[in-house]
This record gives sequence, C-alpha cells and structure tokens, in this order.
Amino acid sequence: MRIAVLSDSHGALANISRALEIAHPIDLICFAGDGCRDIERWLSEDSCDECGGDYGQGCMSGGSNGWGRERDDSRSHARSRSRIMTEIVLGNCDFAGDYPLEVVFPAGGMRILMTHGHYYNVKSGYQRLVYRAEELQADAVIFGHTHIPEYTQINGIWLINPGSISSAGSYGKPSFAVVEIKDGQIDVQLQILGSSAD
Repeated sequence: MRIAVLSDSHGALANISRALEIAHPIDLICFAGDGCRDIERWLSEDSCDECGGDYGQGCMSGGSNGWGRERDDSRSHARSRSRIMTEIVLGNCDFAGDYPLEVVFPAGGMRILMTHGHYYNVKSGYQRLVYRAEELQADAVIFGHTHIPEYTQINGIWLINPGSISSAGSYGKPSFAVVEIKDGQIDVQLQILGSSAD
C-alpha cells in the first residue's frame, strides 16, 4: 500500500496538488490536520490533472479515476476527484469539519493511529503519543503539528510526521511523506518541495 501523508496545509492548496502529483500513484491519502478545508477543497475538484477529464466519468488517461484504487466501504471520505481511501483528522486550527481527532485504521498489514498531535503535546516530546499508540496496539503513528518532517521508532512504534505542506513548514520549505507498507514492513520517504507553489 502506497500512502501520501500530508499535514498543516494552512491554505497551501497548490502545494497539496504538487505533493499528490509527485506521490502518484497512491492507494491512500492521510491528512493529519490543520487544513481540513484545504484537503476537502482539493478532493472536491472534479477534473483530472492528467487528462482534463471528469473524474465522475472516469479518467481518460488510463485508470478508473486517475489517482488509485476505489474505496467502497462506508467509512470512506472519498470525494469525486480521488475516489481512493482518504483519512482525515482535525488539527488545532480546524474549527469546523466532520472529522475525528484521531483515527485507527489498517494498512498493508499494520495498524495505524493518526492524530494531529496537539492533544499529546508533541512539541514537548513523543512519550504521550507513544503511550496512546501502545494503548491502541498501533504499529505506527501519523501526526503533524510541529511542522518538522521526521520519522523515528520508539518502543517498536513508528512515528511519522510529514512536516507542513505549507511554506511555513520544514524550515521554510513545504514537505510531505510517501509511506509504503507491504507485509507489515514500512518504508518512509520524506519529500521536500523545491519551492512553494503559492
């Protein structure tokens, strides 16, 4: 399973588009808060960047929708543009939205916890986040909030922060992550966009 992981867009819709073009093809988009309206807006656009066709009619450039596999379960937040699995959580700057503060889901043989991180005080350390992951028997945690891209392993639990996809992140450069999970093994690639698309 190939996952595009983004967080903290703070209005940088063009950077979301650039990151997802780079990450393509993907099976899942994970958005770890602070910009839920941005990702909703991106997902609600109906034209395919590759072929200019309408996603509702199917992508003319090849696949069924141009972005990945369709999700047909009732938990999906899939929109007309992507029609792939999408997991979204609220961040401390998201004041509206019908999304949870955290979500646990299976991916590629692993159990993933996703949260923004502010409730676990991640700017002061990761111990509370690790305790929560252990409590939920998660193999990995996706989070944001710090705007610093990194991945590390603590107590056998992978912690993945894509940084901020806005230009305010990654020490002035937008960042995101591409995570590949297969047979319970994880590979994380942190990506820095060359320059802000705004």
